[in-house]
Amino acid sequence: MDETLMTSNLDEKVNKSKELILEAINKFGKEKVAIAWTGGKDSTLLVHLVREVFNGQVPIPLVFVDTGKHFDTVYTFRDDLSEQWNLNVINAMNTEVINATEIGIVKIHRLSEDMRQEIKQIGWTKEEFRLALDREPCCHTLKTVATKKAIIENGLDALMVGIRWDEQESRSKESYYSPRINPKHIRIHPILHFRWDDVWEYINLNNVPRNPLYDKGFTSIGCFTCTNPNPEGKVERGGRAQDKEQTMNRLRALGYF
Repeated sequence: MDETLMTSNLDEKVNKSKELILEAINKFGKEKVAIAWTGGKDSTLLVHLVREVFNGQVPIPLVFVDTGKHFDTVYTFRDDLSEQWNLNVINAMNTEVINATEIGIVKIHRLSEDMRQEIKQIGWTKEEFRLALDREPCCHTLKTVATKKAIIENGLDALMVGIRWDEQESRSKESYYSPRINPKHIRIHPILHFRWDDVWEYINLNNVPRNPLYDKGFTSIGCFTCTNPNPEGKVERGGRAQDKEQTMNRLRALGYF
């Protein structure tokens, strides 16, 4: 974590982010780098910064990880902004796990050997898991595995992600360029140095479209099964399921954001 950048003014932070964006796209090429977009404030801010760098255009694709468990508001926001900003969105979904689900339960014997190996990686030894309730296998298969599949299928060498140093403990030691090996690619984090307040200052100053859930007391948005309003707003991710938050280090080591 770079405290100097964290305490710099917003203009300096924006300029640093734009430099990183341009550097990354020049390095990897427009067809080899994408943006991880959740429809939340941080990744939407990142998309806006890319538009600023490229005169209102987004010349690279976006990867939207679709768990099938997002709020309807998130899907509507994704579709409306995709049309408004002319975005090329790759919808990344683990259809194998979703299709193997019956009454919210995934029977592991119904999955392919590759998928069973993914579940084995996290140390899950039961014969089934419950979507949403068994956080680690659920998040790993529906988010991490779906992301990795999108990277492979689209031949990506790099993925821009809108995480920040101050957002979550497991992200506080991240670097702007973070090599990953499964699959081999680079994670690029152009807004690491933004603070929570900076994000909202930028959004308000630049009239960046915002997901309506933020006006209903949410401070961080995930799947509807694991996310609640956070009206006091003292801790940014206070509305997230805290048992999942405790596994973030392990999930990120396997490829989660």
